[in-house]
Amino acid sequence: LKLKGVAARPVANIFWSVAKLNAALPETERLLPALVAAVKYSAADLKPQELSNIVWACAVLRLSREQMHGILPVLAEQVFMSADDLSAQAIANICWAAAILKQDA
Repeated sequence: LKLKGVAARPVANIFWSVAKLNAALPETERLLPALVAAVKYSAADLKPQELSNIVWACAVLRLSREQMHGILPVLAEQVFMSADDLSAQAIANICWAAAILKQDA
């Protein structure tokens, strides 16, 4: 599965969906390598809600340090760049996700 070139919104939606479905359908984790790669290419186009959803999904899925290595810098940069546009809910989700990911690292 290759998602390079897919727009930011579908990438965010699929990432969120994998996180939501993972308990019932653990085989959805097979999508993660393609999703992580797609995030690298679409991060600059992520809207604040999409960014929040991806960071939340990373925490729910308990992505490993190795899995986060490729996307953490681009996600952190986008959080910084879109800080003024983040809703209170998005900020809360990102903070929660950061605490979970730090704990698991």
